[in-house]
Amino acid sequence: MTRHTTTNKEILSHVVTSSVPTDMDTLLANVTTRNKLVDDLMELNGFLTQRNTELHSDTDFPLAVQLEDDAIQMQSSQSIQDMLSTVNDVIGCITATRTQHLYMIKSSPRYVDRLADNLIHQLQLSRRSTLQITALTSRREEAIETITKHEPQLSSLVQETKQLQKQVADEISKKYNNRAVNIIGEINSI
Repeated sequence: MTRHTTTNKEILSHVVTSSVPTDMDTLLANVTTRNKLVDDLMELNGFLTQRNTELHSDTDFPLAVQLEDDAIQMQSSQSIQDMLSTVNDVIGCITATRTQHLYMIKSSPRYVDRLADNLIHQLQLSRRSTLQITALTSRREEAIETITKHEPQLSSLVQETKQLQKQVADEISKKYNNRAVNIIGEINSI
């Protein structure tokens, strides 16, 4: 027996691209019926989980015996797990964030307007950031150019300052009987 599995993408593409509303589209578009469907699927999930647990345990009164339903009793552990997996996939598809956004887009013009405003705002921020990057790149290039231009002057000023420092130290040393004089402070960090 072959089993066709429907992927989340197929379900979502059907909901979004269907031009003629089907019963499923209108059921899922309505918040109340969608929530009821999710509640029923969660209940089914709980039932299948319990049944799967009972199949793996040694209980005297399993749920299937209490229900006396041949269709339930005849199911194997693997078929229960397959059903449970399918139910979980459907729940995941219906409750996914992306799907919720699609429902909101389909049902609420205000939500679409808010999304459009948000996208426009993000676009403006992106443009502003691009302009700031361009301006900062230009300023950085100007700063590098200025540093390169003034580097020879700076190194000559540093040399002159060191010579002046040495001369001042020598002059002070002469006044104190040629004692060694060390000038300390910010001047030494040059």
